[in-house]
Amino acid sequence: MSFIRRLSLVGLLAPALRAVPSAAEIKKVFDALDTSRNDAIGLAEWEQASFTLFKAADTDHNNFLTRNEIAAGSLSAETFLTADTDQDGKLSIGEYMNLRRAIFRAADINRDDYLVLYEYEIFHLLAEYGWHDRNHNGRLDPSELKAALTRAFEQLDADHDNLLSPAESAFLTTEHRAEMEKAGAGKLTVEAFIAGYMHLLTG
Repeated sequence: MSFIRRLSLVGLLAPALRAVPSAAEIKKVFDALDTSRNDAIGLAEWEQASFTLFKAADTDHNNFLTRNEIAAGSLSAETFLTADTDQDGKLSIGEYMNLRRAIFRAADINRDDYLVLYEYEIFHLLAEYGWHDRNHNGRLDPSELKAALTRAFEQLDADHDNLLSPAESAFLTTEHRAEMEKAGAGKLTVEAFIAGYMHLLTG
């Protein structure tokens, strides 16, 4: 079984439960990763940030990461075990970078080798609520994305009124929320939520 397929089976974009960041927090990290300032994160930028994360986490400077060195909540135990391809109980820089590349590939929904803000927004949603890679290709296909967004909507809708209030959708930028509300006659329904993202992704 390939590395990508084994990772997808454990929910590649669901490292561990954590709160979805606010729109401002997501944009701040996105801007930090976008070192070329072209409103997109390329693979080279992602890899450089990943390498920096690895070095920062490697507190004993031995070029390996143990579970204790990886911040709580940043990687599930199951994902760690799957990424540890040689089963030695630690992640080498190669194993860690393979994991990070697989995450980039999955997050790059429109497959153009860049992550734009709405893809990065979706990445954070699915890091919280998960994704089922039914065909094991390491990519978010349209049907998988719609199912994942439906699940995320249901979890975000804390008062179960079938709408997302501004508080329940604090991860959305003002522009993205407005785009979605166009499809819902001014309301952020699950159908509008999905249609808005699909419109953003298809341009």
